[in-house]
Amino acid sequence: MIISMGLSAFGQNRISNEKYQLTFLKDSLKINAGQFGFNSFTVFNSSNTKMSLSVKLGMPQGWNLVNQIEPLLEIEAGQSITVPLRIAPSTNSIGNIIYPVTLYVTNNFTNNEESYKFLTKISQLIKWNATLPNQILNITKEDTIPKFSLKISNGGNKKELFLVDFKSDLRLSHSSSGTQVLLAPGRDTTLQVFIRSKSKISTSSYVYIDITSRGGVKQLQQQVFFISDTYFAHPSKYANLTLNTSFFGLNLLLNNSRFGYFETDGVYDLGKNRNFNFRYRSGAVSLDDNFSPTFRQFNYFSTKFQASVGSQIDFMNYQIDGNGINLTFQNSNFQKTELFGVKSRIGNVDMIGFRNDLMIGKTTNMKSNALFVRDNKFETTNFFGMHNLFLRISNNQRLVLIGGYSTEKAIKIGELQSGYSYGYRYEANTKAINIKSNYVYYSPFFPGITRGLLITEHEARAYAGKLYFGAFADKNNRQPIIYTQENTVANEVFQFSNQSFGGKIGFGFRATSMDFSVSKITLLQDSLSNPKMEGYKGSLNYNYSRKNLNNSVNLSLTRSSLGDFENGKQYNAINVFANSRYKKLGLMATYEYGPNYYFDFIYLKNTGIYSERKNFSLFYEAKNYNSNFINRMSLGYMQFFKAADPILLLRNDINLNIPKIRGGLNIVAAFDVLRPKSSPNLSLVFKRTFNVPMAIAPKYHSIRLFLFKDENGNEIFDKGEEPIENANLVINGNNVLTNKNGFASYKNSDKGEHIVDYRNVRNLKGWIASKGVRDTIMLSGNVNIGVPFKKSKMISGRVVFNKEYATDAPPPSLNGVLVVAVNRKGEIFKAITDFQGEFFFNLNDDIYNIQIPDNIFGETLLIEKSIKTVDLRNASSSNLEFKILQKKRKINIKKQ
Repeated sequence: MIISMGLSAFGQNRISNEKYQLTFLKDSLKINAGQFGFNSFTVFNSSNTKMSLSVKLGMPQGWNLVNQIEPLLEIEAGQSITVPLRIAPSTNSIGNIIYPVTLYVTNNFTNNEESYKFLTKISQLIKWNATLPNQILNITKEDTIPKFSLKISNGGNKKELFLVDFKSDLRLSHSSSGTQVLLAPGRDTTLQVFIRSKSKISTSSYVYIDITSRGGVKQLQQQVFFISDTYFAHPSKYANLTLNTSFFGLNLLLNNSRFGYFETDGVYDLGKNRNFNFRYRSGAVSLDDNFSPTFRQFNYFSTKFQASVGSQIDFMNYQIDGNGINLTFQNSNFQKTELFGVKSRIGNVDMIGFRNDLMIGKTTNMKSNALFVRDNKFETTNFFGMHNLFLRISNNQRLVLIGGYSTEKAIKIGELQSGYSYGYRYEANTKAINIKSNYVYYSPFFPGITRGLLITEHEARAYAGKLYFGAFADKNNRQPIIYTQENTVANEVFQFSNQSFGGKIGFGFRATSMDFSVSKITLLQDSLSNPKMEGYKGSLNYNYSRKNLNNSVNLSLTRSSLGDFENGKQYNAINVFANSRYKKLGLMATYEYGPNYYFDFIYLKNTGIYSERKNFSLFYEAKNYNSNFINRMSLGYMQFFKAADPILLLRNDINLNIPKIRGGLNIVAAFDVLRPKSSPNLSLVFKRTFNVPMAIAPKYHSIRLFLFKDENGNEIFDKGEEPIENANLVINGNNVLTNKNGFASYKNSDKGEHIVDYRNVRNLKGWIASKGVRDTIMLSGNVNIGVPFKKSKMISGRVVFNKEYATDAPPPSLNGVLVVAVNRKGEIFKAITDFQGEFFFNLNDDIYNIQIPDNIFGETLLIEKSIKTVDLRNASSSNLEFKILQKKRKINIKKQ
């Protein structure tokens, strides 16, 4: 979502050293482990014309942007746009390390790219740990009161209070919040959590556990499987199309301007990093039956080739908006080529375009754009090519060389004109100096929005610790040659000329930064015969940013004259912008008085009235724990010029996320408090996601297994032989249980290799799968397979406490202790002890190492001999015993 705010009605020629100003809501962002981070950036167009900016976000590897941002921002003169950023750090991010997040902004008029950074920091956990000894709990119909264990250990040197919260759709023996555990240094404890009810809507569920203590929160997931004789890899044998739908109803209470439209997009996964996707947006229908254009786009995506057919929206020195085709070819990470053809909806215009991005080595990048445009209405043809060569001279220096060429033909008079562009961008950064120098020129016949445009921007800074001094000089003007009189006459047209030069001083210290600049300005618009606006401008920018408090103030004072208007009288003007936010409460204020802009002077000359604009806004934002409900209220006072009626706008935004229906609702209500009956406004957006089966042909297939005891060893189920019931199988990592007839089904699975693991069959003593404990099935259609079990050799045993065990603390439970057997091939077999500490393995002839993890009972207890070797080649069975001993204290005696 992009939020746009109008700052002035006449702000067509704002004077500034930069043509736009970009600020982040937070210059530094602290993100708790496992959580999202929120920031936003605001771009203010301080130029005199509409500005087109391309934006992209650079983040550390593995980080993701949860919300989508529009790659192209178009901002009217004197307007600003605020874009929210919701960032999900990588789970591999290191705590207490600062990570930069960089926003790259390209001015599409000048092709100048700037970068802006804010810093993020991931909080670090202190020395304690919480674990789930068995993260996967399998529940069968035989389990009356199943449970899982949560172990918490304090490895620090002070008492630690832990707060444990459980969130699940299951009924648990512990409340969702309020469980407290106090542990002394070096001690641990185990919580037994019973599950009181089973899930009725799925075969699996999660228990989300938050353990909070000093320094952070640890989040665990206990996965619970309700095992039956059938597992569904996919809900249906048909593939699903993921369909996202949205309905937009805007201005619903305004009879003359209400309208709505419908939007949907879908993705069909083809596998192997390929998919087919589409997007459709209906035309916006208003009360008087007006329609806006419909958007239809169908796309194919793969890692090396992408194709798009239908509506195309893009920008390449022209606004591209129409119907056509786009083909993109990707050659590894070094070259990307794009071709497109579009029939524009903005007039009767045909376009053919080309892009190429080529990486040459590690320090050079060549980007080329070319576009052919035929305007059938005005009978002109244009062609241009634009090239940027990016050179990294060193780690501190960057250079971009810019060159372009063009032709333009007015068909009516048969006149062919040539155009060109050239320029450079240079940047050098060291600890002592910073230099930026940009020069770009487009000739009067160069097609597109940059026609006849000259941009020069230069700035140098010298740093002395936290303080810096600088100077700058800018000159921008546009004087294109445009065909008139039905494209039969070419005339040179003057549009604007802006100049400024001056000095700047600033500093940054901890959470505070400030700069002050003074400049000489000269502005002229529309005609060379118009009077010039000339004078001086002083600007002060102040920023303060802490965890919960952010303040910024921008103040500018201008003293200028307009040619010989009133004998060259000097007029004073002021422009103030302030923004403050404390936690969830914020305030924004803008005040402008006097001729800040060129057209303010024209307005003063024609009417004798000083321009005065006011905009004050107070807002508050509230949300629940998981951000499924967000409410933002604001009250804003606006008056754009003295003669206009003021507006006192009360607005409320509600964002409701509804996970159970995979949907959400956004409601915006607003009205003018001063005129509540004349200007109510209500808009809403409803979104929901569906899975639609594509019932064309089955995509998935099923496996049906039959387990039985093969008494005579012929691998055939004979009369009198016994089916194996309640046997737990693992197929491709998923659990399935045989029924009383020995059958288990794995349904609606993808084609390809399926691994069946029989090692989890722990309810059957003395029997083992005849063809090995693991089997591979190549699935290409529905299959039925009989699985014979033969008599096996067996290792049994138990875990016991040594007779000398004595401690004030109660002994740990012997139930659920993991015992591992490893053969000479490295195959691993697992068993879990019962309440008496007993276990067993069904195994083939081989030599096995039977072991229990050393630290399973904490730091005060140990296993007498944690690894034991058993040879089953010449024996049918073996019985073991593992003894738990109490660690002895170490006493250091110093000699006197």
